[in-house]
Amino acid sequence: MKLFVATCGVAVCAAAASTLRGVTTEEHKPFYHMEGSSRRNPICYETTYIDGNYESQGFVIGACDSKYSDDLGHETVEVCDGHSEVNIKDCTTQVIDIVVYKLGRDSDGVEDPHKPFYHLESALENVCYETTYIDAHYEENGFVIGACDESYDSVLAKDDEEVCDGHSEINEKNCPTSMIEIEVIKLGKATDDVEDPPHSPQYHLVAEMEAVCYETNYTDAHYEENGFVLGVCDESFNTIISKDTETICNGHSEENIRYCPDDTVNITIYKFGKATDDVEDPPHSPQYHLVAEMEAVCYETNYTDAHYEENGFVLGVCDESFNTIISKDTETICNGHSEENIRYCPDDTVNITIYKFGKATDDVEDPPHSPQYHLVA
Repeated sequence: MKLFVATCGVAVCAAAASTLRGVTTEEHKPFYHMEGSSRRNPICYETTYIDGNYESQGFVIGACDSKYSDDLGHETVEVCDGHSEVNIKDCTTQVIDIVVYKLGRDSDGVEDPHKPFYHLESALENVCYETTYIDAHYEENGFVIGACDESYDSVLAKDDEEVCDGHSEINEKNCPTSMIEIEVIKLGKATDDVEDPPHSPQYHLVAEMEAVCYETNYTDAHYEENGFVLGVCDESFNTIISKDTETICNGHSEENIRYCPDDTVNITIYKFGKATDDVEDPPHSPQYHLVAEMEAVCYETNYTDAHYEENGFVLGVCDESFNTIISKDTETICNGHSEENIRYCPDDTVNITIYKFGKATDDVEDPPHSPQYHLVA
């Protein structure tokens, strides 16, 4: 939106612009104003011009409040009289010059004490938290230096909290320093600034091996072949792990974008996981396994090739006695030739996940790792 001000001819505008704001001449007496939405730098725009478009943008009758005493400048623009939303090339009335004054508050007049220095964005809620307080515990929780992005322009809540200075994770009874009061401000985005919620795609793919779910509002035949189906991820996937934006060929995601430079689309894919309490133990659906008897462990994966078979991997999941996940590792290998170095198959690699399962103490025969030879000195 262009912000404008007083209606006049070119000569009159030039004269008006050279005078101080507030002079009560007929040439310069603002009648309409709009206050800006900036929280940190309150501003007000003034003009003598009005039409339906200006009213829809928030201009109301009356001059800016006297607290806006700093002249931040003015702009002279051409608009279509009565229809400022119309391009002047298409104007059916007449083109006029108007002046818009931008006014601010001096530092003493700013009432908003809102100068946080640390913030935390919550993508799932589409909100940002701000505070001037920081300690190691806040940093661990994701607070970083700097105020929230300006797109978070609506104050949703202001909470005063008492914390142990320097140790916000410690209870008041055990605080070794002193209790202080901090203010945490929760900021949201005005409706026009809010992207489609972070959890509103229409297609999803559940990756059982990883216990994650992928969501996006895009689909095509290739995505459907890969398992994406209509609907959002199940509510049990309640934690955002990542948010990735990809550029793909529109309607043909399997193609390289070099071959569709004029028909690409940016899509966002959310990767959701489950909070610890919701994860079923284990996400146990590989099809091949290897039992390492010396270690009393079993390795599982849904990948196999001749090299894996030579090393002892056989069809089927690990025995149920292997009921404890020890580790979960992701490896990049040459597809079909895991024995080769990936430097020699850069265009045909695959990421596989290998689970290492052990036995709970009660199930382990004695010993789980018993050497066969020893020497007593």
